[in-house]
Amino acid sequence: MSPTARSRRGWVVVIGLALVDRLIKYYFAQRPDVIWRAVFVSVEYSVNHSLALSLPWPLPQWVLAALMIIIALVVAGYGYHHRSRPLLVLSTAAIALGALSNAFDRLTGGGVIDYLSIANLAMLNLADVLITVGCVGWLWGMRAEDEE
Repeated sequence: MSPTARSRRGWVVVIGLALVDRLIKYYFAQRPDVIWRAVFVSVEYSVNHSLALSLPWPLPQWVLAALMIIIALVVAGYGYHHRSRPLLVLSTAAIALGALSNAFDRLTGGGVIDYLSIANLAMLNLADVLITVGCVGWLWGMRAEDEE
């Protein structure tokens, strides 16, 4: 597969996951009482008013949302600056789209909608997964850039 085709598929996956995240959040915002359980995973509605890892946030949610949007724009600008490196572009797009999705939640609902519970240890959503995978991809891409 050519690099262009891989890049295109990457964009479809990143944008697709961001859209699926928004649709699931919309679904659970309309039906907060729905719960699906499996062995170690459950899908249920939860609103996180804190930072990641439930760290406290003493300021209004709009302040955190504004910071998230600024960070997303800086990350997107970094990706644009490195547009000749597909992995860095896709990674920064994943980070930016995940951050914007969570920022939208904070602005419209006062907190981030989480819906995936992993073994009752963590509550997260696909936007969080996008951010995490984007960070790993970004680090990998930076490492590859340093080796060249």
